[in-house]
Amino acid sequence: MECKLRVKLDQPMLSLISFGSLVNGFAQNDCDLDLCLRLDETNTRLKEEVESTLSKIAEVFEEEGYKVEKVFNAKVKIVKFSDSQKNGNGFMGDVSFSNSLAIYNSVMLQTYSKFDDRVPKLGLFIKAWAKLFDVNDASTGSLSSYAYIVLMINYLQNCEEPVLPFLQEAAKDASSERIDVDGWNAQFVSDTETLKELKKHCNNKRSVGELFYGFLKYYANRFDFEFNVVQIRSQQRVTKLDKSWNGYYMCVEDPFDLSHNLTGGVKIRNFMHFMVCLKSSINGLRLLADESKDLTKPFYFSLDSFRPFIPAKFGPRGKGNDRQKA
Repeated sequence: MECKLRVKLDQPMLSLISFGSLVNGFAQNDCDLDLCLRLDETNTRLKEEVESTLSKIAEVFEEEGYKVEKVFNAKVKIVKFSDSQKNGNGFMGDVSFSNSLAIYNSVMLQTYSKFDDRVPKLGLFIKAWAKLFDVNDASTGSLSSYAYIVLMINYLQNCEEPVLPFLQEAAKDASSERIDVDGWNAQFVSDTETLKELKKHCNNKRSVGELFYGFLKYYANRFDFEFNVVQIRSQQRVTKLDKSWNGYYMCVEDPFDLSHNLTGGVKIRNFMHFMVCLKSSINGLRLLADESKDLTKPFYFSLDSFRPFIPAKFGPRGKGNDRQKA
């Protein structure tokens, strides 16, 4: 595909780079393939003509038999493609153009996922939980999978005994050079020696199940969504007032593009339902624990264990039975 795109765009240095879930360590079996088109940095004409360039990309995918949809009304313009016309297996993906910040983002999340082997396990369980409870569709005013991963990292950084460090803050402490990408600082710690030093300060030994229970309690009871912003770049508290984000019900900051609220599209009823799902799951886990209700002891549960505790969506007038299966 790269060769055909190089010919179509007359760009011998063109490359397609994968990013997103398939790179960052939090991929589910049904995840899409995210691709970014990279050009020679000196080529400004094609970068300025984004829609025209993406239209040419769409033509190449159509010629190869893919079903194509151009999405140009979003913050990041993309071309969606699927191979359902070719073999019917439902494989899907999208191509963006010069989306360099997303590539750095994926590499940083990958660094977090490799820092502790519990991290990708917890991330995948949280994503599956969100799908089961039907609180994972950003297009309908709920949360995206990416937002859930940021929520998880923030929680793991702020446990009484942390699991994860602040990789961006650590880079500043190490006096690393600023990495400027699209006007934002994309620096973070990734070298092995510094990561080993950071690991010495992360002494949490809890199981994935205990961490999941802690995740639920952290956002149901401890984190103040009314005033604070969920962010993973710094230990310093960031408020909605600091960022002039008081108009949002929920604020989850993109770790690099600091102007982007990942949950800016979350509607009030979706936010309230998310909170209800957290509390319902906590109550469910208490019932699943041993008779003493001592949740500090090891106990075991599966995703199916939560099905009896899925609340009706948006109350009695909502679609209480409209639930996705994990």
